[in-house]
Amino acid sequence: MSDKPKINEFIVVEGRSDTENLARAVLADTIETGGSAINADAIIRAQVAAKTRGVIILTDPDFNGQRIRRLLAEAVPTAKHAYITQAQGRAAKDNVHKSLGVEHATPDTLRMALSRVMTPKKNVTTDITQYFLQENGLLNGPNARQLRQKIGETLNIGYTNGKQLLKRAQQFGLTRDQILTALKRKHNMADIIDIANPTRTQAILNQYGLHAKKKFGQNFLTDLNVLHGIVDVAGITSEDYVIEIGPGIGALTEQLARSAKKVVAFEIDPHMVAVLAETLLPYDNVKVIENDILKVNLAHVIATEFGEGAHVKIVANLPYYITTPILMQLLRAKISWDNIVVMMQREVADRLNAEIGTKAYGVLTLTIQYYAQAQLAIKVPASAFNPSPNVDSAVVMLTPIVPETVVDNPDKLFSVVKGSFAHRRKSLWNNMLQMFGKQEDIKQRIQDALDSVNIASSIRAERLSLNQLTALYEALKLQGLIK
Repeated sequence: MSDKPKINEFIVVEGRSDTENLARAVLADTIETGGSAINADAIIRAQVAAKTRGVIILTDPDFNGQRIRRLLAEAVPTAKHAYITQAQGRAAKDNVHKSLGVEHATPDTLRMALSRVMTPKKNVTTDITQYFLQENGLLNGPNARQLRQKIGETLNIGYTNGKQLLKRAQQFGLTRDQILTALKRKHNMADIIDIANPTRTQAILNQYGLHAKKKFGQNFLTDLNVLHGIVDVAGITSEDYVIEIGPGIGALTEQLARSAKKVVAFEIDPHMVAVLAETLLPYDNVKVIENDILKVNLAHVIATEFGEGAHVKIVANLPYYITTPILMQLLRAKISWDNIVVMMQREVADRLNAEIGTKAYGVLTLTIQYYAQAQLAIKVPASAFNPSPNVDSAVVMLTPIVPETVVDNPDKLFSVVKGSFAHRRKSLWNNMLQMFGKQEDIKQRIQDALDSVNIASSIRAERLSLNQLTALYEALKLQGLIK
């Protein structure tokens, strides 16, 4: 008795040589279409066979084979489909025969294809759209063909062009999750060229016609040592949840994804969001949200994406033009965080630990002192970016602390601090009048508050410590100036 498996269905192939090669792999009856002309007799025989024992279409993975498959599928909607890849169709005579197809496939290839047949689905809709294929790099781009090939191999639907992929998704009821899983399953991480590699960065910029947008403070980091240093400083592990701000084309996001449990990145530029859909395709632990971080309810996002009360690490290459507002937003957000590791302009980094009385000392310095301990971790030269900015940068790590003096409402405290620094060259007294008013009773209450904490009205805010400003805030409350 033969050890070859027996196939009950009729197998539709293109010609005699296909039948002969198939016989080496399985025991089955075949219907030959007569080649690319596909004669009417073959179609009638397939229709009759479909009503009795069923039909499996196994045509060559070339243009003619695809055409025959399409015509047969229209004539016999219930027919099952088996596919071999282009590489498998050359397996038996690699580099010898220019044609490819079932006649050249190995017995093992044919048996594998016939054990993984696909059956058309009735009354099933797919959530796959042309836009979905586009945003995942399956319609164009340097890797689109290879990605479609991987999908074909993993999901057993054969190689397709973009249009055919959409049709087969509808034909077999494929889902977005299946497509994404197939793509990620086939990526070999060792073969992926880092996004931050200068050559790949430039290729991505060229492919999408990108340039750094000044309005978004974009500069693309191309120094892998710096990126690895950021991940190391943050101490990212496989148990960590990470929030990233401004991922750009994904250079830092990629390094975070390789170490973290999950990364949620906020990107304000919609064009860049589309780019990230392709550059971060290999990483199933990344979610990109198109939004302005200054308008995001971080507590809600963390609860939704990571779980209620989850601790997170926040990592970012901050846009220089908006570094301070973002830091303020993060520090005052009512969330739990293990550390914040951010790259910023070196000048801004110096302000975080500025000494009292210096030009750099101000609202940012005091806000940092209340919420965190700041440590300059890495000095980053302008040459680490494409394009190079006009200034050097620094990576700073913030570690949360319990304030020496906790106030009931930090937001109101820092409103007072901000008002005190409103005009740096003016005295604290003049800034207080601007904050609270110049009525005589207001003036008296301000003076009483200052006297109660031994602060001279002529002093400038830059000469006051956080403890002194906190004491002044409490005194202003007692005077009824802060509700």
